[in-house]
Amino acid sequence: MRKMDEMERAHSLQAIRFTFLYTMIFEISYWMMECVRAGKFVSKDSIMFLLIITQGTILLISQFFLKGRTGDSKGVLGIVAAAILAAITLAFGFFFMNLGV
Repeated sequence: MRKMDEMERAHSLQAIRFTFLYTMIFEISYWMMECVRAGKFVSKDSIMFLLIITQGTILLISQFFLKGRTGDSKGVLGIVAAAILAAITLAFGFFFMNLGV
């Protein structure tokens, strides 16, 4: 089996990016449609909301992880920043959930 050259790699990477963009647009539009149907902000009962959040999180963490493996110091700092941001977001989520929002 032959290895991909740089152009084939670039095309594959671009195709993966377009696929990711398509799925994010579809998931966000479907989630918004769920919110309109319900007449309120739907987060607890929506699988699309969970997919949107986890897909974005996995993308960020994997990019930072791969940058860290190549020796990029921003990769390690990015993982720490993502963890802090996730903790803050979870804290706000639990706070608003207790308020009944």
